[in-house]
Amino acid sequence: MRFFNALLISIGLAGTLIGPALAEPATAFQQNPRHDGATLEQPFLPLLKRWELNIPNPSYPIIAQGKVFVTAGYPDNPRPEIAVWAFDGLTGRPAWSRPVALDSRVRWAAPAYENGMLFVLDETGLLQAITAETGQLRWKFQLPTPADFKSPPVALNGRVYISRGDSLSGAFYVISAQSGRLIQSQPAPITSYAASPAVTPTAVYFANRCPDAYRFTADLKQVKWHYGSPNCNGPGVTPVVAGRTLYVRDQIWPNPSLFKFDAVTGHLMAALYGGGPPPAIRGNQLVFLNEIDRRLEARRVDTDDYQWLFSGDGGLITAPIIAGDWVFVGSESGTLFALDIASGHIVWQASVDVPFDRVEEGGVYAPRGLAVADGLLVLPTARRITVYHWDK
Repeated sequence: MRFFNALLISIGLAGTLIGPALAEPATAFQQNPRHDGATLEQPFLPLLKRWELNIPNPSYPIIAQGKVFVTAGYPDNPRPEIAVWAFDGLTGRPAWSRPVALDSRVRWAAPAYENGMLFVLDETGLLQAITAETGQLRWKFQLPTPADFKSPPVALNGRVYISRGDSLSGAFYVISAQSGRLIQSQPAPITSYAASPAVTPTAVYFANRCPDAYRFTADLKQVKWHYGSPNCNGPGVTPVVAGRTLYVRDQIWPNPSLFKFDAVTGHLMAALYGGGPPPAIRGNQLVFLNEIDRRLEARRVDTDDYQWLFSGDGGLITAPIIAGDWVFVGSESGTLFALDIASGHIVWQASVDVPFDRVEEGGVYAPRGLAVADGLLVLPTARRITVYHWDK
């Protein structure tokens, strides 16, 4: 245990871990299978720093069962091996860890969660199902054509959804969460390697930056609509779906945009200037980071009208998340801002002492992002995880 204890920098002993009983866990990149970056869980301000630890290249967090799960490197290890880690949500002490791959060259791996199981995909296409409580391996499955798997997986209703691609082609997959059996696959004429699918109980969405977007049935057997060109060859981006609205980002400069579609029909309804990392959506409110103007924008989903703007310290860089009545966003300065979702006014802020960094889809390592669940706000940066909590 001396190695695990050496990981911890500090542990806040005051307070207890509290969260609404019905609040959903953080199960995927940008909170949930829809990637809408929103939870009904209401943090009580001021937040208290619970613990922090140094660990290289942590992924976005999964928060469930009183634990925080990430894929990350090993501390004080010059080699690039990636492991999946489970940390106690209250104390930060490692509950368990296990290597993702035997090949030390593998650096990209990303998790998803459902019903007590973690599903970890690495860049070679190896998908592993792991019991979240104990770290025990349940099954593993090697996806076909093992190359360029850099799409964070999504798990919903007993299925695991994955996309893959390279410079020539791509594919979409759905795998049984219970057995690891391949249920269905579809060829993808778009290079979707960096794009985690957005999943609802009835539909699956894939997208890239042209923009090009697909809606499939949940079993992946039928295309309901397709927008774009089969010759679209841009990198994939993670779509965001909320209700009947689908957002797809085009991050290509000098005119990055956020495209709004009718999620049911595929009709393109609007293009908002300055699209950056994934937006957050709650009800009729859209919050996104305009990368051109380096400001957070809140707009109505139905009319696209502005509600408020927030520039912070001029270095806003993370994807926003919405937790109850607050919007959280991080800056390159290491400052975390909490804003009132109705007004955009600062209600609380703190420094994590290390800079936040940009969401990188399709990079060497899995993307990072903020997450809220189980009474915790988890903040991964390039070499550290910082965890806040709140008391009722």
